[in-house]
Amino acid sequence: MEAAIASRRPQTVAAAARWHGALEGRHRNLLYGWALDAEHPAARVVVEVCLDDEPLCCAVADVAGSDLAERFRAASAEVHDACHGFVADLGPRAERLRGRLTVRVANTGLRLPGQVEHAEPASPPLAASSNVFSDGGLRLLGW
Repeated sequence: MEAAIASRRPQTVAAAARWHGALEGRHRNLLYGWALDAEHPAARVVVEVCLDDEPLCCAVADVAGSDLAERFRAASAEVHDACHGFVADLGPRAERLRGRLTVRVANTGLRLPGQVEHAEPASPPLAASSNVFSDGGLRLLGW
């Protein structure tokens, strides 16, 4: 049993050394970040977006980013271009999702750093839930 665990450990360390990237954030229904295969820097990485560790959708890390170019240049990485960003569209139901959003490299199980919590939205303020109606004239009804 210990040998089986020990044999898995080097693969995990090797996988972590090979794959780089991060989930950087969310804007409306878009999740964004970057992913890079250090063994094949010209290749594009496919990432899986997961909701509470269950796959939700996939995206290809092929979006150019000036911040990535600066990051790779500063790290002296042998990356030929800055097209390693991803933007995953969560779709129109994104506002109804509840749970923790994470990203992993597809077919590896290796989770990239970063997560986004998708909690219940705060109740709208009273003013947002009040209504005023018009009958087409100058008279207003409601509050």
